[in-house]
Amino acid sequence: MGTMTYRISRHATDEMIRRNITDSELDAAMIQVGTTSRDGLEVRQAIVNSYLIRAIVNPATDPETVVTVYRTSKLTKYGATP
Repeated sequence: MGTMTYRISRHATDEMIRRNITDSELDAAMIQVGTTSRDGLEVRQAIVNSYLIRAIVNPATDPETVVTVYRTSKLTKYGATP
């Protein structure tokens, strides 16, 4: 599997710092298959250390852009199973 290329927006970078989300945690979410939301953005998520990392991605840009990212403990709310 090749290296995934994506851009991280300034907002997403700020949120990663504020929420203490590492590059490797974001990478774990980014390699997952996303689901498309109503506004055309994709949601990608991965369980990391009992938390769900969710990345909101604009797939229409080249390379695709992470718009925001956050961590939640509400796995079942977002359809994730441990």
